[in-house]
Amino acid sequence: MAARTTKGWKELKNLEGWTGLKALYAECNAFDRISGLSLCRNLRSLFLQENCIKRIEGLEGCPLLWNLNLNNNFIERIEGLSHLRSLNTLTIQKNKIGFAGVEDLLHLVDTTISTLDVQDNKIWDPDVLPEVFVRMADLRVLYLKGNPCAKKIPNYRKGITAVCENLKYLDDRPVFPEDRRA
Repeated sequence: MAARTTKGWKELKNLEGWTGLKALYAECNAFDRISGLSLCRNLRSLFLQENCIKRIEGLEGCPLLWNLNLNNNFIERIEGLSHLRSLNTLTIQKNKIGFAGVEDLLHLVDTTISTLDVQDNKIWDPDVLPEVFVRMADLRVLYLKGNPCAKKIPNYRKGITAVCENLKYLDDRPVFPEDRRA
């Protein structure tokens, strides 16, 4: 079962009866926080792009969450995800992540995320590569372009593919064995 809300709502609420909900499309609203999902225990996909969300929180009741889209919000730090042991895909481009350096992304190390899209954020510190991305055991797909750190990582594409050994896709292209050898 899926539900869609795009009416300019300011709060997610009255979902108590939707315990079998598997996908929630709540993009293009005015939510400033994630709430009202405590009984949505079967939720697999949550689409909250183009809202006014400032923090990742309120997902404790969604243990089966597989896909989370938080594009175009006001999030400054990745947090509140370590209990989501099924989370595979986090799409969080065009936010404000990275102003505080590596600390804004360090929480990713404790996740099961395989596909991460952090394009067009404020990630400036090139140490995010060894401190975060290299330490993400399940990371297979990474979209990092549009961040200031991309210009600071020596030989950007070669450098990332050399140290992130399990990476299969970087930005707009797959990573081929020849890329890794180069």
